[in-house]
Amino acid sequence: MMIDDREKMLQWVFSPTAPIKKQDFFSGRIRQLEKICEAINEVGQHAILYGERGVGKTSLANIMTDSITNLYPIKVTCNRKHTFTSIWMQAFEEFQYSTTTKGIGFKPAEKNNIISLSKALDQNSNTFQSDILKLLTPFPYRFLFVFDEFDNISDMKTRESFADLIKSSSDINTNTT
Repeated sequence: MMIDDREKMLQWVFSPTAPIKKQDFFSGRIRQLEKICEAINEVGQHAILYGERGVGKTSLANIMTDSITNLYPIKVTCNRKHTFTSIWMQAFEEFQYSTTTKGIGFKPAEKNNIISLSKALDQNSNTFQSDILKLLTPFPYRFLFVFDEFDNISDMKTRESFADLIKSSSDINTNTT
């Protein structure tokens, strides 16, 4: 192997300042991953991962969203300009599903549509928080929402709305964590 090839491989394998995206390179955090899995697999429980910058929270979230198979993962990276509504609209924009509509006639052609779940929410609704729960409840599988860099959110109303939604989600035992 040439020196250039070795350097490229080293850069691909060793990236101490960038989040880890492949489980093969994620070592030493199995117990944390197990504890998070225990929490999110318990109905009504939620996991909050916190810590200093650069300790591996995003790496853990990346591995979690890639490796947990019994949940539909949706990950949003928060920024300072996000509001409660904009974060959830971005999350639901990531969730797309298909519908099939049969045509009319003897040999009707079927039409497939890809729909973003964000289209089902009204951003200006006075009941936006409960609309989120109503929207998620009928689905036959469980959702895992990961809100990375949540500490960027400084707006207290947004933080309070998240706390209220997490509490409501636990109280009614939705299919969401």
